Amino acid sequence: MAGCQKCSRDLVLANAHKPVVKHPNGFLSFRDLSVGETLWLPDKWFSGELDALPLAYFAALPHPDGVTPTTVHVTTTA
Repeated sequence: MAGCQKCSRDLVLANAHKPVVKHPNGFLSFRDLSVGETLWLPDKWFSGELDALPLAYFAALPHPDGVTPTTVHVTTTA
């Protein structure tokens, strides 16, 4: 799940006790993980909630490389 845009943020939020790294593009990841460590899995992974979201939702998520911007661009006019 480490590079899954649709899953990683929820995993980080479900494990608020762990230190987090926020990358320049907003992608969240754990600062460290240990082999055999127990993590809490978010309920929404099993409810079908994510599967029902539109593709635009996933396009707006930060890229897991921590640098690449999202594919959604906001333009404002005065």
